Amino acid sequence: MEIGIDFVKDRQSKEKNTEVLKRVIKTAWENGLNLNSDNESNIQLMPPLTIDRKDLDKGLEILIDSVKRSI
Repeated sequence: MEIGIDFVKDRQSKEKNTEVLKRVIKTAWENGLNLNSDNESNIQLMPPLTIDRKDLDKGLEILIDSVKRSI
């Protein structure tokens, strides 16, 4: 399973938003979540299929908080 989150400045032009991407990754890392990125505008989420629900919920909580603080 793989899901991507793309950070863009404008939905119409799809101009990449590298600055926000870097802030999200840094904030997540500081809170214990390691994210995989293409270093342009996309975060790739690839959790193992055997992940515990509590670990998945914690990771999503950190990710959501990191995005909210970075935008």
